[in-house]
Amino acid sequence: MGAARPALDLDGHVCWLCQPFLGKPTREQWLRLLDDVLRLRQEAGLDLSVVDPLAAFLPGSDENHAATVLQAVSPLRRLTAAGMAVLLQHHPRKASSADGRAAPRQRRPDGLRDVLVEMTWRAVRAPAAGRGG
Repeated sequence: MGAARPALDLDGHVCWLCQPFLGKPTREQWLRLLDDVLRLRQEAGLDLSVVDPLAAFLPGSDENHAATVLQAVSPLRRLTAAGMAVLLQHHPRKASSADGRAAPRQRRPDGLRDVLVEMTWRAVRAPAAGRGG
């Protein structure tokens, strides 16, 4: 059994919209969700919207087609125009790739991002003999 973790005091600071769709949303459902998020911005002062994973929220059936992805994510500009930050979480392919290329080209909405953060797993090295630790 692991050590107990302290509880995070998120009461009044976080609003959760967990799995708002039963499957892939239609464009209309996606736009209604963004309307709901904008309403939360106005009513509760929401500052950040996190979409995780992006592919689960994108309307349409082809998340590997650049024009489809761009059309799906461009309405997020409504949130940024209202002063919100938007964090899109994409779960990259498992194969290694060059920096800035973890997402396939079709899934990188290059014209919409301000910041790109990529995280990769790093192997944990065993301590050298005689060093302990």
